[in-house]
Amino acid sequence: FLKRMDDVTEDILSAVNADMTEQQRQAAIREKSAELVKAANEGNNYRILVRDFFAGNQFFLVVYEVFSDVRMVGVPPSSIGKFGYDTDNWMWPRHTGDFALFRVYADADGNPADYSPNNVPYQPKHHLPVSLKGYQKEDFAMTIGFPGSTQRYLP
Repeated sequence: FLKRMDDVTEDILSAVNADMTEQQRQAAIREKSAELVKAANEGNNYRILVRDFFAGNQFFLVVYEVFSDVRMVGVPPSSIGKFGYDTDNWMWPRHTGDFALFRVYADADGNPADYSPNNVPYQPKHHLPVSLKGYQKEDFAMTIGFPGSTQRYLP
């Protein structure tokens, strides 16, 4: 889970100057990134990375808490996932139930842990609520997926 993102652009760019070649610049950025990751990793079990944004003009220290005990707890029958088969596959709206439900497990204190039958379902501080009451006009809606290539929202 993403814990936080810290803007470290000033720290990273303090290691470069206009006289450097591109190779020197990239090496300095890698070295400074490694220093920041090492310092941020002390005393915790987070996965920490430095990532560039906007073509290397902004840098963020990205902190993840990684849970390895993730279990599949439910899937609909295959016939629901293939409803309409190829006839409906490339049509909209596409009425298929191609999803799965997973549950994250943690140790008794809520910390990441390798698989154990003693692990318990993770209780996050924040979650997206699921309502069976339906929705109202102007309610927030979100979908997650990996559609085929599209340029629909490009200017």
